[in-house]
Amino acid sequence: MTDPDDLLIVSLLVSVPLLIVELRRMPAEARRVTCASWTLASTIVVKFLGDLLQEPGSRTGQVAEVYNVLAHGLAASAFQPGGVTYLGHHWEVSD
Repeated sequence: MTDPDDLLIVSLLVSVPLLIVELRRMPAEARRVTCASWTLASTIVVKFLGDLLQEPGSRTGQVAEVYNVLAHGLAASAFQPGGVTYLGHHWEVSD
């Protein structure tokens, strides 16, 4: 059986850079507001539902929602000084 962390990492290695491109295309003020929103949502959702990413069980719809919020939060956090590291992978945007 495949380790859930492996699937999560592979998915994030595709999703996070695509979301970073989406953020880069925004005007600076819109990007700032969007990053703040995505970061806050990610913090709250992952805190309370992050365990679904490790043990998805039968709640695949919820797992997909948590994954999407996590990916958005990581992309937004990549714009912070020093970027973000998650499960041994680092994303950082330098302008």
